[in-house]
Amino acid sequence: MLEVGVLKNFDSGTYKAGVQLAGSLTTYFDDISVAKNIPSGAMVIGNYVILAIPGVNPKDACVIATWPSGSSGAIAELDDIGDVNVPSPSDNDVLYWDNSASKWKNRSKGEFFHAVATPEDIYYMQYVSASPRTATISGVAGDTITLTGNHAYRFFHTQMAGNVYLKIANSSKNPVEYAWVKDKPANNKLQVTDSGDISGWSNGDTITTETQGNDKIVELDISPLVPEGATGIFIRHVVRGSTSAQEKSCISASGAPGTWQFNASQVQDYDSYAYPFTSIDENRHVMVQDQATGTDTIRVRMQMVAYVKP
Repeated sequence: MLEVGVLKNFDSGTYKAGVQLAGSLTTYFDDISVAKNIPSGAMVIGNYVILAIPGVNPKDACVIATWPSGSSGAIAELDDIGDVNVPSPSDNDVLYWDNSASKWKNRSKGEFFHAVATPEDIYYMQYVSASPRTATISGVAGDTITLTGNHAYRFFHTQMAGNVYLKIANSSKNPVEYAWVKDKPANNKLQVTDSGDISGWSNGDTITTETQGNDKIVELDISPLVPEGATGIFIRHVVRGSTSAQEKSCISASGAPGTWQFNASQVQDYDSYAYPFTSIDENRHVMVQDQATGTDTIRVRMQMVAYVKP
């Protein structure tokens, strides 16, 4: 129930007030709570107030609004509301909550949603097998791994270079050692971000896309493309299968069960499109997983088209 009253007293320390119902000389509420979003300066004796009275107990009443006697009670400006700080709004601004200031503030819509000028590849595999994918090392020089065959395509595509790092594991080591691939300089070569990560790797070692203790998950670091503070990405997710069976590719921020978003080929040798939004963690890593029925039968392309940054 809502009632209009007149403010008779106010204690800014306890944020309690005394209120006389409008039009009544006898109905008086004392020691009534006042909503904390109302500035103490607005609680002027004689002002009109609105009381919210839940149920039938007047002691549960709370002052939720106030305005000067003689005025209409309407709020002329959004900025006049106690927990709002919007002194100079502009066209197409949006409101957001600033928890540190405990205020609603305005910001340009463009400051949240950032479209990229050209879709950028974060994951591009041209007809590969289901993850995990493996290869054998024939040699290591500096930051470059040479493979025994032209198997670099199983891990990286040149169109991913500059946008993303892909995590690989040396499963021949105990414990397993990891490195991040940043480019594919040749069909039998992979280049990593830190030569120190592979300094102990040698001829005959097996590398794999295994990560997180789950051999099917491929971990990507998209921080070269996505700025710090971003909370999510929109991608164009394309899947094509070269068999009549359904081939599938998935993406997740954490890889946890129930967080995967997938796209699957519906018709053999035709592209299937999806445009999922994926939340990302502070480290700006995402997990992908490919499911295929044959050898080198699935083509997957994930291109970032926009990111969200509060």
